[in-house]
Amino acid sequence: MKNKEIAPYHKNQELKKQFAELGLDLEPVMQFSPMDLDLENRRLESLLDFVLTYRERGESQEAMELLDRPFPPIFPQISPDNDWYRFRLWLESEPLRLKLRDQAGLPPLEKAIPEMMEEEAKEAVEVSIKALQKNGIGVHLQELPPHILLMALCEMLDEESERIEGGGWMLDGCSGYCPGCLQRPWCDTGQSLGWTEDRQAGGMHLREELRHFVSMAPQPEQVLAEYERKLDEDMAGFRRQDPQDN
Repeated sequence: MKNKEIAPYHKNQELKKQFAELGLDLEPVMQFSPMDLDLENRRLESLLDFVLTYRERGESQEAMELLDRPFPPIFPQISPDNDWYRFRLWLESEPLRLKLRDQAGLPPLEKAIPEMMEEEAKEAVEVSIKALQKNGIGVHLQELPPHILLMALCEMLDEESERIEGGGWMLDGCSGYCPGCLQRPWCDTGQSLGWTEDRQAGGMHLREELRHFVSMAPQPEQVLAEYERKLDEDMAGFRRQDPQDN
Protein backbone atom coordinates (compact mmCIF):
# COMPACT_ATOMS: atom_id res chain seq x y z
CA MET A 1 0.00 0.00 0.00
CA LYS A 2 1.39 3.43 -0.94
CA ASN A 3 2.17 5.90 1.85
CA LYS A 4 -0.52 8.34 0.73
CA GLU A 5 -3.11 5.55 1.07
CA ILE A 6 -2.08 4.57 4.62
CA ALA A 7 -3.58 7.57 6.42
CA PRO A 8 -7.12 7.18 4.96
CA TYR A 9 -6.97 3.44 5.61
CA HIS A 10 -5.95 3.86 9.27
CA LYS A 11 -8.58 6.56 9.74
CA ASN A 12 -11.18 4.27 8.19
CA GLN A 13 -10.29 1.42 10.55
CA GLU A 14 -10.37 3.74 13.56
CA LEU A 15 -13.81 5.08 12.66
CA LYS A 16 -15.18 1.58 12.20
CA LYS A 17 -13.68 0.57 15.53
CA GLN A 18 -15.58 3.41 17.24
CA PHE A 19 -18.86 2.15 15.82
CA ALA A 20 -18.01 -1.38 16.97
CA GLU A 21 -17.35 -0.07 20.48
CA LEU A 22 -20.78 1.55 20.42
CA GLY A 23 -22.27 -1.81 19.45
CA LEU A 24 -23.49 -0.48 16.11
CA ASP A 25 -23.38 -2.53 12.91
CA LEU A 26 -22.65 -0.26 9.95
CA GLU A 27 -23.78 -2.69 7.27
CA PRO A 28 -27.52 -1.77 7.31
CA VAL A 29 -27.04 2.00 7.12
CA MET A 30 -23.75 2.74 5.38
CA GLN A 31 -22.96 3.09 1.69
CA PHE A 32 -19.36 1.93 1.61
CA SER A 33 -16.95 3.13 -1.07
CA PRO A 34 -13.75 1.06 -0.72
CA MET A 35 -12.32 2.59 -3.90
CA ASP A 36 -12.68 6.06 -2.37
CA LEU A 37 -11.82 5.85 1.32
CA ASP A 38 -11.83 9.63 1.72
CA LEU A 39 -15.51 9.69 0.72
CA GLU A 40 -16.28 6.72 2.97
CA ASN A 41 -14.48 8.36 5.87
CA ARG A 42 -16.53 11.55 5.45
CA ARG A 43 -19.71 9.48 5.57
CA LEU A 44 -18.51 7.60 8.65
CA GLU A 45 -17.51 10.82 10.41
CA SER A 46 -20.84 12.42 9.62
CA LEU A 47 -22.79 9.45 10.96
CA LEU A 48 -20.62 9.06 14.05
CA ASP A 49 -20.94 12.74 14.91
CA PHE A 50 -24.71 12.55 14.38
CA VAL A 51 -25.02 9.53 16.70
CA LEU A 52 -22.90 11.08 19.45
CA THR A 53 -24.68 14.43 19.26
CA TYR A 54 -28.09 12.73 19.21
CA ARG A 55 -27.25 10.83 22.38
CA GLU A 56 -25.77 13.90 24.05
CA ARG A 57 -29.03 15.75 23.35
CA GLY A 58 -31.16 13.15 25.05
CA GLU A 59 -31.97 11.27 21.84
CA SER A 60 -34.27 14.08 20.79
CA GLN A 61 -35.20 14.61 17.16
CA GLU A 62 -36.40 18.11 18.01
CA ALA A 63 -33.01 18.98 19.51
CA MET A 64 -31.25 17.82 16.36
CA GLU A 65 -33.58 19.92 14.23
CA LEU A 66 -32.74 22.97 16.35
CA LEU A 67 -29.07 22.27 15.56
CA ASP A 68 -30.01 22.36 11.85
CA ARG A 69 -29.39 18.62 11.58
CA PRO A 70 -32.88 17.42 10.73
CA PHE A 71 -32.01 14.19 8.92
CA PRO A 72 -29.90 11.21 10.03
CA PRO A 73 -27.18 10.54 7.40
CA ILE A 74 -28.05 6.89 6.75
CA PHE A 75 -28.44 4.92 3.52
CA PRO A 76 -30.65 4.33 1.68
CA GLN A 77 -32.42 7.64 2.21
CA ILE A 78 -36.14 7.03 1.80
CA SER A 79 -37.97 9.96 3.44
CA PRO A 80 -37.31 12.14 6.51
CA ASP A 81 -39.84 10.37 8.75
CA ASN A 82 -38.83 6.90 7.67
CA ASP A 83 -35.12 7.69 7.91
CA TRP A 84 -35.69 8.68 11.54
CA TYR A 85 -37.72 5.53 12.14
CA ARG A 86 -34.98 3.32 10.68
CA PHE A 87 -32.24 5.28 12.48
CA ARG A 88 -33.91 4.59 15.85
CA LEU A 89 -34.35 0.92 14.96
CA TRP A 90 -30.67 0.75 14.07
CA LEU A 91 -29.60 2.30 17.40
CA GLU A 92 -31.66 -0.40 19.14
CA SER A 93 -29.97 -3.12 17.03
CA GLU A 94 -33.28 -3.96 15.38
CA PRO A 95 -33.24 -5.25 11.77
CA LEU A 96 -33.96 -2.61 9.13
CA ARG A 97 -35.03 -5.18 6.55
CA LEU A 98 -37.59 -7.91 7.13
CA LYS A 99 -39.62 -10.28 5.04
CA LEU A 100 -42.99 -8.75 4.26
CA ARG A 101 -44.53 -11.79 5.92
CA ASP A 102 -42.86 -10.82 9.20
CA GLN A 103 -43.73 -7.15 8.79
CA ALA A 104 -47.39 -8.10 8.35
CA GLY A 105 -47.31 -10.67 11.17
CA LEU A 106 -48.32 -13.54 8.88
CA PRO A 107 -47.27 -17.12 9.69
CA PRO A 108 -46.28 -19.53 6.92
CA LEU A 109 -49.09 -21.47 5.28
CA GLU A 110 -49.96 -24.70 7.03
CA LYS A 111 -50.84 -26.47 3.77
CA ALA A 112 -49.19 -26.65 0.35
CA ILE A 113 -51.04 -24.43 -2.14
CA PRO A 114 -51.67 -27.16 -4.79
CA GLU A 115 -53.31 -29.27 -2.07
CA MET A 116 -55.77 -26.53 -1.11
CA MET A 117 -59.39 -26.46 -2.13
CA GLU A 118 -60.44 -23.28 -3.94
CA GLU A 119 -62.22 -21.92 -0.86
CA GLU A 120 -59.12 -22.53 1.27
CA ALA A 121 -56.97 -20.62 -1.22
CA LYS A 122 -59.48 -17.74 -1.30
CA GLU A 123 -59.52 -17.55 2.50
CA ALA A 124 -55.70 -17.52 2.68
CA VAL A 125 -55.61 -14.74 0.07
CA GLU A 126 -58.12 -12.66 2.03
CA VAL A 127 -56.21 -13.11 5.30
CA SER A 128 -52.92 -12.14 3.64
CA ILE A 129 -54.28 -9.04 1.91
CA LYS A 130 -56.02 -7.80 5.08
CA ALA A 131 -52.83 -8.25 7.12
CA LEU A 132 -50.79 -6.38 4.53
CA GLN A 133 -53.30 -3.54 4.27
CA LYS A 134 -53.41 -3.25 8.06
CA ASN A 135 -49.68 -2.56 7.90
CA GLY A 136 -50.03 0.01 5.12
CA ILE A 137 -48.97 -2.33 2.31
CA GLY A 138 -51.22 -2.34 -0.74
CA VAL A 139 -51.67 -5.14 -3.27
CA HIS A 140 -52.45 -4.58 -6.95
CA LEU A 141 -52.17 -7.79 -8.98
CA GLN A 142 -53.82 -9.06 -12.13
CA GLU A 143 -57.16 -10.83 -11.78
CA LEU A 144 -55.81 -14.31 -11.07
CA PRO A 145 -57.30 -17.66 -10.11
CA PRO A 146 -57.19 -18.09 -6.29
CA HIS A 147 -54.32 -20.59 -6.26
CA ILE A 148 -52.14 -18.47 -8.56
CA LEU A 149 -52.98 -15.32 -6.62
CA LEU A 150 -51.93 -17.03 -3.39
CA MET A 151 -48.68 -18.24 -4.99
CA ALA A 152 -47.89 -14.71 -6.16
CA LEU A 153 -48.67 -13.28 -2.73
CA CYS A 154 -46.50 -15.85 -0.96
CA GLU A 155 -43.56 -15.07 -3.24
CA MET A 156 -43.80 -11.39 -2.34
CA LEU A 157 -44.34 -12.13 1.35
CA ASP A 158 -41.06 -14.05 1.44
CA GLU A 159 -39.08 -11.15 -0.04
CA GLU A 160 -37.15 -8.84 2.27
CA SER A 161 -37.77 -5.09 2.11
CA GLU A 162 -36.89 -1.98 4.06
CA ARG A 163 -39.02 -1.44 7.13
CA ILE A 164 -41.13 1.67 6.66
CA GLU A 165 -43.16 3.26 9.43
CA GLY A 166 -46.82 3.02 8.54
CA GLY A 167 -46.10 0.94 5.44
CA GLY A 168 -46.20 2.65 2.06
CA TRP A 169 -45.39 -0.26 -0.26
CA MET A 170 -47.62 -1.12 -3.21
CA LEU A 171 -47.09 -4.67 -4.42
CA ASP A 172 -47.78 -5.45 -8.07
CA GLY A 173 -45.59 -8.54 -8.38
CA CYS A 174 -43.95 -7.28 -11.58
CA SER A 175 -40.18 -7.71 -11.87
CA GLY A 176 -40.14 -6.90 -15.59
CA TYR A 177 -39.10 -10.46 -16.43
CA CYS A 178 -42.20 -11.97 -18.04
CA PRO A 179 -41.06 -15.61 -18.44
CA GLY A 180 -40.56 -15.87 -14.68
CA CYS A 181 -43.85 -14.22 -13.72
CA LEU A 182 -46.82 -16.13 -12.32
CA GLN A 183 -49.17 -13.47 -13.66
CA ARG A 184 -48.07 -13.70 -17.29
CA PRO A 185 -51.02 -15.64 -18.77
CA TRP A 186 -53.41 -13.03 -17.34
CA CYS A 187 -51.27 -9.95 -18.10
CA ASP A 188 -51.71 -8.00 -21.34
CA THR A 189 -48.10 -6.81 -21.26
CA GLY A 190 -46.78 -10.29 -20.51
CA GLN A 191 -48.70 -11.73 -23.45
CA SER A 192 -47.67 -9.01 -25.88
CA LEU A 193 -43.89 -9.27 -25.38
CA GLY A 194 -41.65 -11.92 -26.90
CA TRP A 195 -38.64 -13.42 -25.11
CA THR A 196 -35.84 -15.81 -25.95
CA GLU A 197 -37.50 -18.35 -23.65
CA ASP A 198 -40.64 -18.21 -25.81
CA ARG A 199 -38.69 -18.97 -28.95
CA GLN A 200 -36.96 -21.89 -27.22
CA ALA A 201 -40.24 -23.22 -25.78
CA GLY A 202 -42.14 -22.91 -29.04
CA GLY A 203 -44.80 -20.79 -27.36
CA MET A 204 -45.39 -18.62 -24.33
CA HIS A 205 -42.87 -19.79 -21.74
CA LEU A 206 -44.56 -20.66 -18.45
CA ARG A 207 -43.17 -21.41 -15.05
CA GLU A 208 -43.50 -25.02 -13.99
CA GLU A 209 -46.03 -24.19 -11.26
CA LEU A 210 -48.40 -22.70 -13.83
CA ARG A 211 -48.58 -25.84 -15.91
CA HIS A 212 -50.91 -27.40 -13.34
CA PHE A 213 -53.42 -24.65 -14.11
CA VAL A 214 -52.88 -23.42 -17.69
CA SER A 215 -51.47 -24.78 -20.94
CA MET A 216 -48.68 -23.15 -22.92
CA ALA A 217 -50.22 -20.92 -25.57
CA PRO A 218 -48.43 -20.33 -28.89
CA GLN A 219 -46.99 -16.84 -29.11
CA PRO A 220 -48.39 -14.90 -32.11
CA GLU A 221 -45.82 -14.79 -34.88
CA GLN A 222 -45.92 -10.98 -34.92
CA VAL A 223 -44.90 -10.90 -31.25
CA LEU A 224 -41.88 -13.11 -31.85
CA ALA A 225 -41.04 -11.23 -35.06
CA GLU A 226 -41.06 -7.93 -33.14
CA TYR A 227 -38.79 -9.49 -30.51
CA GLU A 228 -36.37 -10.63 -33.21
CA ARG A 229 -36.43 -7.18 -34.84
CA LYS A 230 -35.57 -5.45 -31.54
CA LEU A 231 -32.85 -8.00 -30.85
CA ASP A 232 -31.32 -7.35 -34.28
CA GLU A 233 -31.47 -3.59 -33.67
CA ASP A 234 -29.75 -3.98 -30.29
CA MET A 235 -27.01 -6.14 -31.81
CA ALA A 236 -26.50 -3.66 -34.66
CA GLY A 237 -26.21 -0.81 -32.15
CA PHE A 238 -23.73 -2.81 -30.10
CA ARG A 239 -21.58 -3.50 -33.14
CA ARG A 240 -21.57 0.19 -34.10
CA GLN A 241 -20.29 1.06 -30.63
CA ASP A 242 -17.71 -1.74 -30.44
CA PRO A 243 -14.38 -0.33 -31.67
CA GLN A 244 -13.27 -3.83 -32.75
CA ASP A 245 -16.00 -3.81 -35.42
CA ASN A 246 -15.01 -0.40 -36.77
